[in-house]
Amino acid sequence: IVNLRKKLHLSQADLSKVIGCAKKTLISYEKNTSTPNDNYEIILNLLIENPSIANFLLESNKYKYDDKEYNKISNRIELFLKDYEDSDDYILSRSNELDTYNGYTLFNYKKFLNVILFFAKDGILKTKLLKELFYSDFIHYKNNATSITGSNYAHITYGPVPDKYEYYLNEFVSKGYIDCNVEYNGNYESFVIKDKIEFDPFLFSKSELDTLNKINKFFKDYNSGDIAKFSHEEKAYKETKQNELISYDYSFDIDRIK
Repeated sequence: IVNLRKKLHLSQADLSKVIGCAKKTLISYEKNTSTPNDNYEIILNLLIENPSIANFLLESNKYKYDDKEYNKISNRIELFLKDYEDSDDYILSRSNELDTYNGYTLFNYKKFLNVILFFAKDGILKTKLLKELFYSDFIHYKNNATSITGSNYAHITYGPVPDKYEYYLNEFVSKGYIDCNVEYNGNYESFVIKDKIEFDPFLFSKSELDTLNKINKFFKDYNSGDIAKFSHEEKAYKETKQNELISYDYSFDIDRIK
């Protein structure tokens, strides 16, 4: 919380108003003498994962400020956002808009990484991994009205994949979270993703873990070619064009995974 506040260039009084609590309450959180209740925990976690929503929160609590105070805080947040939107953190945090292209879920960097770790425990070909990510998010959305990771998905030649997936995989390799090794079979080149850190199940709800296990079990005996071919039969793929984002509304047309 202290790091978040410093990143936003806000005082304790400023940040407390942005999130809607008393200054002394925020101080107690920073000193670890009390624990945020459920509402403040959600707000603080959202801010830590995606600081660009600070403006939205500021506007939501605008009635608490006089004009001078509002303008001061707004200018500090704008100064932060100007630098933040050019950073890797912003690219990874994605949009703070809840819509049909992220399953009405804010992108969650940790969950996205840990879904990869879940499927890559014993090593997995990249093409298969990307499809299992797609099916995990879309099946969970179909059954629970929210995606797991909040990722966008796009139509490419080999089927649906997380948008900007290469950026994420390179990021995770560079930080030592996963390995990506090349294997050759004649003239055919494939990439194998393998976990380097442990999967954290405590990030996920029961329904999310159930979905991950269901997808893992369903595609257990599929190779990359099999799962790519399988994904090409989905309306999500047939009714979208190359590089086009795929709406989660297509999840309701997925009927071969029970």
